Amino acid sequence: FDNDGGSSLGIGAHAGYQMKLGQSGKINLCPVARLALGMGPDNDEAETNSSSTDVHFGLALGTEMGSTRQLRILPTAGLGLQYTKFSQEIGGVEEDPISDTYGLARLGVGFVFNQQISVRPTIDIPVGLDNSDPVFGLSVGYNFGSKGVSKSRRR
Repeated sequence: FDNDGGSSLGIGAHAGYQMKLGQSGKINLCPVARLALGMGPDNDEAETNSSSTDVHFGLALGTEMGSTRQLRILPTAGLGLQYTKFSQEIGGVEEDPISDTYGLARLGVGFVFNQQISVRPTIDIPVGLDNSDPVFGLSVGYNFGSKGVSKSRRR
C-alpha cells in the first residue's frame, strides 16, 4: 500500500487436512482454509485508518520426493477461491469498502529439515482478477510434536 509512512499489522490462521490418494499413497489431497486480518496501514497525520480481510477455501495436492531422514522435499500445487475486502476511514468518514472474489492458484515447495523445521517458498497467482500480480511468500514452521514416534501393540 502507498501511504507515506503509515504502519500495519496482520494476523492469520491456516488450516488443512491431509488425505492420501490411491493405492500407493504418494499423492496427498488437502482441503485448506485461510483467514487473514490486516490492521492498517494507518497514518495519524493524514487521519487515515485502514483494514483488510482475506478468506480462502481450496484444495491442494502434494507429494514427497527426494526424501532422506534429514531432508524431505514436498512440492505442492493448489487452487481455491479467495475473497478480499479493504476498508478505509479518512478523517472519521468511512469510505465504501472495496472487495473482490477470484480464483487463486498456489505453487510451492516445502523443505522439512530433521522432521522439525520447515521452509516453504510459494507463489500465489490470482486468476480472474484484473490488474493483479503474482505474490511471492515464504513460510517457516517448527514442529513441537513428536518425531515420528510409533506405537506398538503387545499380544
